[in-house]
Amino acid sequence: MLAAAACRLSPSGRALMAEVTRLTVAGDRRAATALVVGAGTKPSVGALTRRAGWVMGGFTAQDQSDMLAVVAAEDAFDVEARLDRVTAPTLVLGGDADGFYTRELFETTAAGIPHGRAVVMRGRSHVYVAGGRVPATLALGYLLAG
Repeated sequence: MLAAAACRLSPSGRALMAEVTRLTVAGDRRAATALVVGAGTKPSVGALTRRAGWVMGGFTAQDQSDMLAVVAAEDAFDVEARLDRVTAPTLVLGGDADGFYTRELFETTAAGIPHGRAVVMRGRSHVYVAGGRVPATLALGYLLAG
């Protein structure tokens, strides 16, 4: 199962993470965190979550080298051409309000996997899909159904 993930970042997700990298390298951890938090939540609460992310950025580690390595890896990650090598039936869960991936990418990922299936939830964010009760219940049902 994949939750809030796809075969690659969307173009807007890549652009956002490039800006996160720029801000981080410039030493503005608060603005970088605000961007990530804002992209992970619903646009309708974006202003509030960006402010919360700005506050959270004050508590991030001084050394951001690990985060920068993850962002660089995500930027280079694209496994669309190799999805057919996945042998396990796979459920791809996503939300159409995800700031990193698009509905099309979730569906493309599932379509490229033999026995893949996508469930894209309307109005749901990256954070909701990654940690919400409904996606967890869907995932459990999928796993138990075999």
